[in-house]
Amino acid sequence: MTRWVALVSLLMSCTSALAATHVGIASIPGEVRTGYFIVTINDRETPVVHAASSYYLLNFDVDGPATVSVRAADAHYWDRGVEIQPMRYGIRPVRRGATITFPIPGPVKLSIARPGDHFADAEMLFLLGSPPDESHITAKTEGVRYYGPGIHREDIEAQSGDRIYLAPGAVVFGSLNLWQVHDVRVEGRGMIIYDGPQDALGDEG
Repeated sequence: MTRWVALVSLLMSCTSALAATHVGIASIPGEVRTGYFIVTINDRETPVVHAASSYYLLNFDVDGPATVSVRAADAHYWDRGVEIQPMRYGIRPVRRGATITFPIPGPVKLSIARPGDHFADAEMLFLLGSPPDESHITAKTEGVRYYGPGIHREDIEAQSGDRIYLAPGAVVFGSLNLWQVHDVRVEGRGMIIYDGPQDALGDEG
């Protein structure tokens, strides 16, 4: 009886810890949103960002342990298996059909792929979990170049001393150019998707 009581107490403690964990996921602009993968973190379900030809990602905030599920659009997607890196976390997902489920200890940066998918044409999902952003930066914060949620199409030409903030849900199609500058700070949970020359021989810095 004592063992059963201890087991029930342990399960209740784990459930309470997951319930107390804060999970923050910004809305994803339609131009980059895809249901190719659907991710659920605790009870928060979201599509992901299609960042490049075969790369997918999700930025999220998390401040404690959580349970993550990834559902692929293809019911047979995980038939060859799944690899979650870095290996040091020892994550071994449980698969049920098109869905894999696994725990995370808190903020983590993970890549998920099928065995052997590590070359240019490989499909990879990046889960980028960070501690909650407590900077409280807004569009009215002085001395900050602020990029709010939504799509921005520009090359960000950084100047010395710039503080650049990409808010959650901000997507910049263009580039961030750091050339002969110093003391530049780039912060936030938004992203920059490179949209420019692809010819390495024509790169002007």
